[in-house]
Amino acid sequence: MENPNKAYYGISTGIPTAMSVGSEETSTGYLALSKKDGNLRSASNGGLNTVRFSRLSYNILQHVKNLLGEDFFVDRGANDTISQVAVLKTLDITGVNQIWGYGSSVGGNKLTTKIYSSGAWAKETISTMGSISEITQNISSSEMKTMIQSDGFVHVLIHTEPSDNVTASSVTLDCGMFDLKIKVSANDYIKSMIASNHVTNLATAEEATAGTNTTKTMTPATTAQSIDNRAVTLASNQTIGGIKNFKDGLMLADTSVVVDRYIEKTVVTTNTTDFSADSTVYFQRWGRMVVASVSITNKAANFAAWKTLMQFPDGYKPNRRIGWGGTLTNNTNRAPSLSVYANDSGISVMSPSSDFPASQNCVGTIVYFTSDAWPS
Repeated sequence: MENPNKAYYGISTGIPTAMSVGSEETSTGYLALSKKDGNLRSASNGGLNTVRFSRLSYNILQHVKNLLGEDFFVDRGANDTISQVAVLKTLDITGVNQIWGYGSSVGGNKLTTKIYSSGAWAKETISTMGSISEITQNISSSEMKTMIQSDGFVHVLIHTEPSDNVTASSVTLDCGMFDLKIKVSANDYIKSMIASNHVTNLATAEEATAGTNTTKTMTPATTAQSIDNRAVTLASNQTIGGIKNFKDGLMLADTSVVVDRYIEKTVVTTNTTDFSADSTVYFQRWGRMVVASVSITNKAANFAAWKTLMQFPDGYKPNRRIGWGGTLTNNTNRAPSLSVYANDSGISVMSPSSDFPASQNCVGTIVYFTSDAWPS
């Protein structure tokens, strides 16, 4: 943003009383005055009764426009500089003028700061320091109304005493600042922020996609573009990079997709009348696939009827009970074996022969699929 303020330097005969113009500072001079950093702007002259001065002109109108927006004035019927300055003077504005510098001449060290008001230089403040020091002038709201000129500027004059043609009149400055405080209603401020940012501070398509700028305003279009490029969306075709952790599952057309998720559970028989208390089924689930490892020991011999071993636990129920089952190998003797299958009662076991001995440990594995939700 272009600097709306101006800085001038010059020589006058005697102490300036009118609005001395002088020459505008060079880029080097502006840089020296822009911040308090020890980069000094020094100038002197030795002509008889000549005075070295600097003038800093602050564009108050433009600063308020930057803060509140052009529409703040247009909404009040102020479309040109004169009418906008009139609106400006109705506001409650206070200021602080700060100069860091020092001056020297015939009488020693002296630097004078004044502000132009009602056709003359006023509010004189003097520093007699011989090195860079701060001069501060607090400006009330009523004073500000007389100091803001018809072009919207406030002018600050800085000078030292006249030279006697032997001792030079010298001004050395480090920095000049003018701080404003403006009181407006919250409604006016919010409206002005929306208006000033709506057009002049919109994010470009590239800035929206990059997602790094912290000062630009986003429109619905650039917001959608940013989301489409940086997030998984509802409808757009996208190629998704990186690892995504879907903690609660992944579905395709209302059907859960097999994912690399594993859980296991050991269930002890609930039928200790027919089976020993250490008879178990060890369930292992990966995605939709379940591996059930059965290890049971019967108590009595010759049990010919189907005996219920246990119910399927939640999260491990088979999609279809029909066809579920198999043969359990006898670990105690080579034969006979047991048969296992699923019905409404859960997992059931039966001996295929009538001479099955007591206390036979039988094992086997059944692999099947489940549509159960993941157990908690």
